[in-house]
Parts: sequence; C-alpha cells; structure tokens
Amino acid sequence: MKLKYLYEYEPLSTAGGLFHYRDTFQKGAASDENLLFLNSDVCNLYPLGELIKTHKERDTIGTVLCATSENERSKAYGCLVLNESNGLIEHYVEKPDTFVSETISCGIYVFKTSKIFSLLKEIFNQSETSAISMERDVLPHLTNQNQLSGCISSWPFAQIKSASSAVSVSAIYLEFAKKTNLASGPNIIGEVFIHPSAKVDSDAKIGPNVTIGPNAIVKQGARIRNAIILDDTTIEGSSKGTVTRLN
Repeated sequence: MKLKYLYEYEPLSTAGGLFHYRDTFQKGAASDENLLFLNSDVCNLYPLGELIKTHKERDTIGTVLCATSENERSKAYGCLVLNESNGLIEHYVEKPDTFVSETISCGIYVFKTSKIFSLLKEIFNQSETSAISMERDVLPHLTNQNQLSGCISSWPFAQIKSASSAVSVSAIYLEFAKKTNLASGPNIIGEVFIHPSAKVDSDAKIGPNVTIGPNAIVKQGARIRNAIILDDTTIEGSSKGTVTRLN
C-alpha cells in the first residue's frame, strides 16, 4: 500500500483539506470510483466492505457508517434520523444540545468521488472562508438533497480523545483478537497481548485488558491491569488504567 501525507498550511476544518487537495484525490480516478473518508480519532473494526456494499446499493452521493449509542451519550456525536425502509438519512445534526436520536455517525464515510467534489466546490463558492466542515456543511446539505444513506454497524465504536481513552479502546481490539494470538497461563487474567520480544516474569499477574509492547520488561511481583505498556518499558510495581513508559 502506498501512503501519501498531505499537509494543511492553515486550519481547513474537517472537509476543507479534502477540497484543497481535490486535484490530488481525483488524479487518475474513474468517474464511477468511490472515496473513503475516515476520521483518525475513532476506534472501529471498520466493516468497510459492508459500508461500500450498502453505498452501491443505495446509489446516493454519500453513505455514513452508523452506530447506536445511549441516549445521553449520543449528544456528544453527530446524531442522525435514519429511515429504515429506504436507508436514507432524513435529519443530521452535529452534537445537538437536546436528544435527537440514539443513532450516531462513526465519522467514517464513503462518497461518489466526482459528486462529492462538485458539492465541495459549491459549498466553497458560497463560503467566506476556506474552511469546510464535513459535519456542519457537507452532511446536512446531502441530507436535504436526499443524497445521504446510513449503514448501521453492530461492531464496537469509540472515540479517542485522550491518551487515557486509548486504554478502554484497546479492550475492543483485545476482545476481537482473543481467539488468535493472546497470552495465556496461570498468571494471565482475561484478554492480554504480550509482544514476543517482551519479558514477563511468571510471578507477575497480568490482566485483564493489558497490552505489553516490544522489549518491555515486567519484573517479579508486578500487577498490571487495564494498561498499555509501551516499548522498552520496565515495570516493577503495579500499573492500573494507564499508558505507561517507565525506564
């Protein structure tokens, strides 16, 4: 896979950068190609195949990966009203003050490439700044045009807004991987991943929800739970609810 990093020289909001580098994104693209747009501060197991399949079936300009949240927590996300009969999103509002719906956006989208850039150009021409918000400008516009679909995902979803939130997010991946390459043994509790190069004393008690990175050392008597131990870290005491590097 070839990766290319594009730098914003001024804040362009969540969709302005996409429009700014429109020529780069569209270079060599076929007229019927789709564009995946993923926010980097979310944790999801990314059912992209299901999302793209839904997008092609609904034949709208955009499709949003959605999840179900608790009533009060939903207000911290983009909330939407989804018509279950035709899959169209009938209403979208970003972080509402009052309850709108338990259905929220995961911040993962797929668009028809040519159509989304035409819309971004239209929004840009009507704006006084170069900044374009995906959530406040683009998605409501598509909703009003009946050109935004929703794809409900049953996979776990969480936002990563701080270093500490990475610990709870890590539990999602460990749960998903528990039948593959997780650690086991009398000193292991629950889901634990230990890198092959890490050295963990058999007397240390590890878990649940622990990831131990490359070349880490966990000494005798240590107790670790709900933690991510980074590379080249040495643990002698207990570690709980942390992302830790102690040398």
